[in-house]
Amino acid sequence: MLFTEPVARLTLADLLAKGPQQTGELMTRAAVELAGLQQPAVARAVDAAAIAERRIGSTFDRKFNGISGPTYLRKAGQAGEALSTVVLRLRLRLRLRRLRPAPTAGHLLPVIYGALKPDHVVFPDGADGRPVFLDPGLGRGRPQTDAAKLISRTVLGLIAASPDLAAADATAPGIEEFADTLTATRPGRAGRVAAAPGGAVAHGHHQPPQHLPDLTCPPDLPLPELAGKLTAHAEMVCGLLETTTAGLVAGTDPRAVWRLALADVVKAATALSSS
Repeated sequence: MLFTEPVARLTLADLLAKGPQQTGELMTRAAVELAGLQQPAVARAVDAAAIAERRIGSTFDRKFNGISGPTYLRKAGQAGEALSTVVLRLRLRLRLRRLRPAPTAGHLLPVIYGALKPDHVVFPDGADGRPVFLDPGLGRGRPQTDAAKLISRTVLGLIAASPDLAAADATAPGIEEFADTLTATRPGRAGRVAAAPGGAVAHGHHQPPQHLPDLTCPPDLPLPELAGKLTAHAEMVCGLLETTTAGLVAGTDPRAVWRLALADVVKAATALSSS
């Protein structure tokens, strides 16, 4: 149990809802602020208490393996069929090692925040102030992991919020701007971005969607507000995942898949708003 100082509750999610035109800038500032995690003292503390299952791929493997996977999928109700297709595709790709980057020595990986979500980034002094962070899941991981989780949760938050077309149209370019900013700083990899709308962004790699577990929880299990809203729209989320994974399996240019995925999310969010 980690006790910290309380902070005013004006989160990144709150700011994006009020000012979607600031999406790219605020997401970038949150990611840049975490550069301090690479201090040697932080790395030593992380290495002393490593938890491998915090990784997106490890969580996917644990839940959707050949033993527990069928049980979870049966609990997905009407969304189970589309979800089964997505899981099957991803497991096949994992077996072929196309979705998993080449192994990297753990001590060479940077320290990541591990739980970078809009609700965990707080701006106590408003949008112009420095952010602070809640609920860390520190560990070593690939540098795209934090961005993957931040983009994924922001996209899913867009669906859960069901904004009007103007707000959705302002948020999606900001998400794309954030991803482009990150890839532009990695020589030789500019523009090599792929994402699933409920899943992970990766620079030149595709990782399993991290939010499939939210859609397969027992119906009587209490959920956070975001997860509850997404479960209510499970069929739509699974449809987005199905379309995106189909593009990845077909070998479509990851940049095209990424942009089509964002466009599909905007359509889905505004469709919910008008329904």
